[in-house]
Amino acid sequence: MVADVSGSTLILNVGTSAGVNVGDTLKVSRAGREIKDPATGKVLRVVETEMGTVTIRSADSSSSEGTYAGAPGVKVGDRVKN
Repeated sequence: MVADVSGSTLILNVGTSAGVNVGDTLKVSRAGREIKDPATGKVLRVVETEMGTVTIRSADSSSSEGTYAGAPGVKVGDRVKN
């Protein structure tokens, strides 16, 4: 997840121990509405909106920093994935 936003620089809460390496480009998305099973109330799916990408510039075992490119408005809590 995005832990901090400063202009186009994002700090992520994942690093090399999660397989993130310098030079990687990851997708940034925002969770939207939840689709629930009407019978059980169990969440079946979360609809996500793709925001843009982040290219990793530095990483340690538990966090990484990268440059964001995409729609404005990325915020703390947005999701990041390969």
